Amino acid sequence: MTQHGFGPLPAYAIGAVLAVACVGAVAAGSDPSRGIFPGARLDADGAVVLTQEKILRIPGTSKERTVLAEGTRLSKQESIKVRAQGKLYEVEMWGGDDIGVLAVFPAGATEATDVADVQSNSTPYLSTTLISLGGDDAFTVDDSHHNSGESFNQTSLFHLRNGRLRWIAVIGTQAEVGGCGKSYRDDLRWKVEPSGDVLPIIVADVETTHSPKDFPENCKRHDVKEWHEHVYRKFRWDAAKDRYGEELRKPEPGKR
Repeated sequence: MTQHGFGPLPAYAIGAVLAVACVGAVAAGSDPSRGIFPGARLDADGAVVLTQEKILRIPGTSKERTVLAEGTRLSKQESIKVRAQGKLYEVEMWGGDDIGVLAVFPAGATEATDVADVQSNSTPYLSTTLISLGGDDAFTVDDSHHNSGESFNQTSLFHLRNGRLRWIAVIGTQAEVGGCGKSYRDDLRWKVEPSGDVLPIIVADVETTHSPKDFPENCKRHDVKEWHEHVYRKFRWDAAKDRYGEELRKPEPGKR
């Protein structure tokens, strides 16, 4: 059992998606988080404070659970509109210390169709940049932290299916400012390719720039040349399983 709310977050798989066991209805004009967390109160800053613990399950597993403790404080962060299967939804992010809660509402509705907690080592944020999948959209939640001159980022990719959050992938990137010639930076780009299926192939292209020209280094720049390598990961829609699955991972290192 994993507990959120007080103390440091235990080591865990960053970016795991945790679905709430029950989805609540929201009274018109009220704060939408009250239906998600029954009995929660609002503090003076407008943040939601849980008055009882909330047990969340991890989809795809039968026994693992996580707990939002009584007293957990969540603030509304970002909201985006997402297309899925010919419908429009609103996805909201509520965040706290090491917590990011996503809620899905059909456009104009007051009842959430799904809720999830994105486990984190910091405060994750919902990106407002969408990846078009034709008539549908995919979106990302990013979780970043820094340690000893290095920055680490976990980007989780989602889409919606039948009003529910579907996790597609998590991609890790990092950057380091090191000694002469030892610095590097990862940049993640999402692409789509036609597949002939209901949804296109999604490609995660991670480009690593070694010795970036814009990084400060204690050396003469003419002694160190910038060079690049790519790692590609592809995710294909599986109609039989009604979800995305990874097709391949193909590293292509090499200077250019």
